[in-house]
Amino acid sequence: MKQKLLIGVTSVCLATFSLFQPLLHAANKDGNLEDWKKWTKQHVAKLHSTTSSDTQDLKVLKKYLKDRRIVHLGEMTHGSTEINQSKVRIIRYLHEELDYDVLAFESGLSDTGTVERNLSKLDAKEAMKNSIYATWHTQDLIELFQYLQEQKQKGDPLHLIGFDINNMSNKFLDGTKDWIAKANPTAKALLEQAENGYSDIRKSTTYQEYQQKKSPLLQKYQQLAKIVSQNRAKLAKQYPDQPKAVQILEETLQLRIRMIENYIPFEIKESQQDYPTNLEDLTFFKRDRMMAENLTIIADKIYPHEKVIVWGHNYHVRKDNTKMTKDWVQVQGPNMGTYLPTHLKNQSYVLGIYAYSGASLEPSDNKTIIPVAIPPSDSIESIFKSVHHPHLFLDLSKAPKNKRTSWMYSSQSASHFGSTFELMKAKEQYDGIIWLEKITPSIIVK
Repeated sequence: MKQKLLIGVTSVCLATFSLFQPLLHAANKDGNLEDWKKWTKQHVAKLHSTTSSDTQDLKVLKKYLKDRRIVHLGEMTHGSTEINQSKVRIIRYLHEELDYDVLAFESGLSDTGTVERNLSKLDAKEAMKNSIYATWHTQDLIELFQYLQEQKQKGDPLHLIGFDINNMSNKFLDGTKDWIAKANPTAKALLEQAENGYSDIRKSTTYQEYQQKKSPLLQKYQQLAKIVSQNRAKLAKQYPDQPKAVQILEETLQLRIRMIENYIPFEIKESQQDYPTNLEDLTFFKRDRMMAENLTIIADKIYPHEKVIVWGHNYHVRKDNTKMTKDWVQVQGPNMGTYLPTHLKNQSYVLGIYAYSGASLEPSDNKTIIPVAIPPSDSIESIFKSVHHPHLFLDLSKAPKNKRTSWMYSSQSASHFGSTFELMKAKEQYDGIIWLEKITPSIIVK
């Protein structure tokens, strides 16, 4: 049964609200809803507006983040103005007051690395559009990139880096080919051949075609990696204020190699409806595994002494999707949080972000409006709604286990992309929750 649900997982139907409805209420039949609401009201922190420049309210985070090197900022949906604003506001506070100096984004390592090198040469809008996915091409994020530029100019940089495996067409190539030519005159043409070949191999229509292209392409990337390794000082000289630039380039080339060997063959087979028997070999789950590998490289190798902020969807950042009672694809497969090594999990504080009402923008087309479905009366969103304040934070990490907090220790519903409800024990997935009463769709910047 589980394998049937997994076939074609990238196109699998979202679990509908009607499928979840019996479970949602059965899970809470013994809960004391009024006790839950009363405890939450007593312990929640009321936050200012998502656009407020006054960050006094965010000081509540300080005691919970005291020993946490990595803060994960989730989001129940992409394409929400208020969620973006809330996260940008928190990022500014974390950087300025708590010395978090790295922003790891759910976007391509290759693209973000290119923009990080050239941040001072680009305007904020161009930097945003060249580095992060289109669902975040909004005014709120332009303001984030303006902030990145301001902090760099002040000598207190907040470094941008991506942990995702995918990339936007030609951004890395266009921003890197002239630089790499400084190391070796032949490297520019070699990089162009490799990147064009990389785009081409992902369009293979058969596994046999992939196999024919694989070895020559791997050789090109291995040759590029060797050129970079042998010319580190020469390359570093071009970016004296970017001591991590060469290392990020090296890791980008290694990611290309890992993708060719470990991801693309499965991608090609799935396009031909040739699915693996092992759940974790589906590209849907492989992406999260490789994102966890990238985040580990960022935290352990590239920025081993810095504190890191992670920006991603709730699904990716939550602690362990295999412990969900029911997730949005109804298979409870591993996510990025599952795959993170224990030492990074122990250094992390995971914040899930949820909204009670409103709408967001469908990320696949940045046009379709997704209304936030009315949550059940005993859902996580509804428990927060009883506080009657539009923007809230609640720490779960230090909450005792008793009758009044049993909602976070038992399976409760929470929204995924606003249209689907999942079942989870909140304390198993998050250290804290940010809640918004209403969200509105992002306005995409052209």
